[in-house]
Amino acid sequence: MPKREVYFDRQNQTVSFSWSVNNADKNEHGHSTFPFEDIEAFYSKANHSQGHGVTHAMYIAHKDYENHRGAFSEIRVKDNPQNPNYCKYTWERVVRFMDLTKPLVDSPEIEPFRHFDPITHEFDKQNNRPETYWRLMSYKQMKQIEEALDDDIYRFNFDGAITNPKRWANKEITKPWEKWPIDESLNQPDNTPYWKRLMKTLAMQIIAGV
Repeated sequence: MPKREVYFDRQNQTVSFSWSVNNADKNEHGHSTFPFEDIEAFYSKANHSQGHGVTHAMYIAHKDYENHRGAFSEIRVKDNPQNPNYCKYTWERVVRFMDLTKPLVDSPEIEPFRHFDPITHEFDKQNNRPETYWRLMSYKQMKQIEEALDDDIYRFNFDGAITNPKRWANKEITKPWEKWPIDESLNQPDNTPYWKRLMKTLAMQIIAGV
């Protein structure tokens, strides 16, 4: 484990810091540990002097920080974005991960471990979820889905979904295999001659300045 790490335990409903925190209980690894409900998240603007404009950084801290100094950390957010929605989305994923009333979110990185979570395992069994759904999907189709979801995050009204969920909240996608059936046509091998693929790659490198 890296020297400084924060991790969330769904089963025990705890948040742990791998460094020393004042007045903290210790878990089995000797790390400072608190109930998840004692932790809050926030984000702030970060001005850059090298022309990157204003971006946003996300942080978590103990609600009673005065008595638990050290229980504070920045949480990595996609591209340290200019749009604060990515901070809100990152925390939403954490909250959703810790929610024991629901199965784990159905995503590629979690798929190999779904059977370890009893609630998720039961949900998958009752709904006949394909065990290797994401692993059988082509990278091209997965990328298309990712780009569509990324666009939704960029435009989503997070504040409105909290204050007026009936109007703004979206229904969670719990069965992605029904919403996005695997497109077998995208699994076909690329028969384009190698020299054409190479020229396309070189052109993209020149355009992108790679």
